[in-house]
Amino acid sequence: MSNLIYFSRTLKDELLGKKLVDLPPPNTELVKIKASDPEQIFYEAVEARQAELRAEKLDDDDPRKELSNTLAQITCLRQSILSSACCPF
Repeated sequence: MSNLIYFSRTLKDELLGKKLVDLPPPNTELVKIKASDPEQIFYEAVEARQAELRAEKLDDDDPRKELSNTLAQITCLRQSILSSACCPF
């Protein structure tokens, strides 16, 4: 019966008067990067191929089916443009 119980916690929850997790405040920085001509050509080619995959009707056993998912495509595009300028650390 215990496998039917689910506990959900937030970062604001406390246990015995103490926060469960003590994290520093988030730090967000927007970095705009100009792609080189070859990078832009590559990005546009990947994006065009992804649009084709979205338009195709793929069988469930087709390995390309996973790549037709919009979130998977966004991840792929993000990974394809990773540059050292994105991570100045």
